[in-house]
This record gives sequence, C-alpha cells and structure tokens, in this order.
Amino acid sequence: MNTRDAKEQQVSYITNLFSLEGRLAVVTGASSGIGLHAAHLFSTAGATVALAARRIEWARAPVESIRRKGGKAAGFEVDVTQSLTIPRLFDAIEAEFGEAPD
Repeated sequence: MNTRDAKEQQVSYITNLFSLEGRLAVVTGASSGIGLHAAHLFSTAGATVALAARRIEWARAPVESIRRKGGKAAGFEVDVTQSLTIPRLFDAIEAEFGEAPD
C-alpha cells in the first residue's frame, strides 16, 4: 500500500468513526464565531443542521454556505435568554425537518 492509499484509508476510518449521518444538530449562536464553525463541522460530518440565531437574517448566509457545499440546513430565530422561545424553536425544527431534535 502506498502512502496516498494509506492516508485515504485513515481519513475514511476517521470520517466513519465521527460520522453524524442521519443526525440532527441544533446549534445556537450559529451566525458567528464558535457556533458558526460548529455548524459547518457538524454538516461536514453529515448532520442536518438547524442554525439558531437571535435574528433570522443572521442565519441566512451560513445556511446558504452549508447548502452550497451539499449540506442540509435551515435557519431559525431564537433568543435563548427567553425560555419560552425554546419550545417554539423545537416545534419549528420538527416542522422543517420532519423530526424533533433529541
């Protein structure tokens, strides 16, 4: 086995080990910083991503970026400091993707 084949085999093993295929990731603060980076990582690992931000327009560009790369994503408006918005977020996610987050 040459070096390139060995590297590809290692990448494949790691990708399968950390696969999120078939999972639904909910990321708050997804419009910037760590939340934005996490949303892209989850998508790269195969997850469907619900990007939550305080303003829906802040989530639009990250959602489009994930979709352009072949990922499945949608944006949602939520203020996590307001506890009544959390159940509405989960209802909206279920309506969008046909499944509730775990």
